[in-house]
Amino acid sequence: MQGLPTKEWRRGEFLLSTDVGLIDLDAVNDAFASDSMPWAVRLPLDTLRTAINSCLCFGLYHCPEAESDSGTGRRMIGLSRVVTDFVTFGYLTDVYILEEFRGKGLGKWMMQCLGQHIDQWPFLRRMMLLTMSAEAAELYKKSVGVIDWSESPSSKLTILEKRGNAAHI
Repeated sequence: MQGLPTKEWRRGEFLLSTDVGLIDLDAVNDAFASDSMPWAVRLPLDTLRTAINSCLCFGLYHCPEAESDSGTGRRMIGLSRVVTDFVTFGYLTDVYILEEFRGKGLGKWMMQCLGQHIDQWPFLRRMMLLTMSAEAAELYKKSVGVIDWSESPSSKLTILEKRGNAAHI
């Protein structure tokens, strides 16, 4: 969300940042249109900009070591977006890393940074997410500290959903 202090983490030639000003909307839309994100579709740029600016976003970038701080050569390679009030609740969605950068521990690193960031929210009641992948579920459990809904005290709650026109899964 604009106006909040941004956080940055660096790992070798990779940068993870909450600065929404760095997010390449075309790169996000390309990911949304890919087979890697079957739940998403390409959005009009103004609509996507609204979604990005309304959330806590963790943009993942490849920054070759020869790059200066000017941003030249920085390439957006991943994203995780938290729909949140920035105080009590967060819903993690739209997590992706481009195929060519998978297998480097970047997903685990991104989720660890996200977990550390939200662990600093003193009034956080819960963060939720949905995944179709058992492998992703294990990643989220280990790196963020989430637990399966069925193992949670919240399992007594009923989960309800209203599907919108853009729901694909």
